[in-house]
Amino acid sequence: IRDEKVKVLKALAPISPDGLTTQVVRGQYIAGYSAGKPVPGYLEEENSNTQSDTETFVALRADIRNWRWAGVPFYLRTGKRMPQKLSQIVIHFKEPSHYIFAPEQRLQISNKLIIRLQPDEGISLRVMTKEQ
Repeated sequence: IRDEKVKVLKALAPISPDGLTTQVVRGQYIAGYSAGKPVPGYLEEENSNTQSDTETFVALRADIRNWRWAGVPFYLRTGKRMPQKLSQIVIHFKEPSHYIFAPEQRLQISNKLIIRLQPDEGISLRVMTKEQ
């Protein structure tokens, strides 16, 4: 398994300088509320550099250059002070090419396989659910 993981990592397409504006989002959290209580921003945190431009959030699109994953986008998100502390893999399936319902009855469907790694391990399949 370790060797296969290494193969996948080596097959990751590098992000070009132009891709930094189209494939990557970076940010730093600011003051706000968490669970109804005020919380400081990153620059106001105790022991932080008030001039820091360190990212506390990043989201990116990754592409793997091999026959199995060609054309399949992988979206990765991580950050501090997120609404939930969790680790999960969400697989969004392609929309069907033919619908069984009339256009006026059609939902925006997003079939998903959700693999929860932490804190509550599990697997769920969401079929024909509206996006939230």
